[in-house]
Amino acid sequence: MIFRPKIFISSTFKENENIRNRIRSYFYSVGAEPLLYEQELTPSITPMTYRKNVLDANFMILIIKNYYGQKTEYGISGIHEEYKIAINNNIPTHVYIKKFNNNKAYENNPLVEELKKDGISYHYFNNDNDLMKHIKETTFTIASEIMINQIEKNKIPESSIKKLAGNLDYINSIKIISIIESMMDTSKRLNLDYIYTDLFTTCLEEIYIRFYSSHHNFINWKIDELLNNMFKASNRFIKHSGIDFTSIGNSMEFNINILGKVQITKLTYNKCSEWKITDYQKCLENFFCSFEKFKALIKNIKLEVDIL
Repeated sequence: MIFRPKIFISSTFKENENIRNRIRSYFYSVGAEPLLYEQELTPSITPMTYRKNVLDANFMILIIKNYYGQKTEYGISGIHEEYKIAINNNIPTHVYIKKFNNNKAYENNPLVEELKKDGISYHYFNNDNDLMKHIKETTFTIASEIMINQIEKNKIPESSIKKLAGNLDYINSIKIISIIESMMDTSKRLNLDYIYTDLFTTCLEEIYIRFYSSHHNFINWKIDELLNNMFKASNRFIKHSGIDFTSIGNSMEFNINILGKVQITKLTYNKCSEWKITDYQKCLENFFCSFEKFKALIKNIKLEVDIL
């Protein structure tokens, strides 16, 4: 049976309903089991339920905004109590605190005071989109901390760990493959040249923005290595293309998998840099060579996961 890590989302309800649902959907999509309440429940009404959920969790995400929360019978808020349960039971926890212009926003917040006293590190976020972006970027870190913690507790068989890691890498990488193959199909069907249109540049810039992180993108370092090789080639191409080419005519709209509708423009060559057309062709060859290796590795990982 595959191990589905349980991730407890701790936050007040009123000001976090939307972001809680977004986080829940994301963790479901990567194979985890998010634990959170579907409706606003006063902690004192169901104390045993939410306390058990924290104890059952493999990881906790704690979100702190302006509202401290209603106090339980212990004299602290529900999320404050959840933090204490997680820390006292060695449950890995990431803490996110909303950044306000007012430096005194958390002066009288007992939970923030305790975080500082305990020496717990936390990440400031500006808004819900910023928070969601950071959680996605740290998926590798979350998975690693869960695995290390569970291995130490001897709760997860090695085969389950490999299956979880492989499935997570497959889910993330297949999106990149889908975009590039859709780009390739569009180029072939409509005779759109990668050099004399901005099809390649547009798609790769979107992939870079959506999927690339300065941290690890995948659990398997070999996938990261091949993805980095792809981005090295594409970034060199995009950098010089921006110098040597200018757009001409009206833009055309095409559908690319995952990305949706994208605007593509034809380009004219001005040769303003030291690069020749053959340099662009060589750069594309390097990119697609790395891409084929990337696909082959993902296929092998999927096959290995399926037989575990």
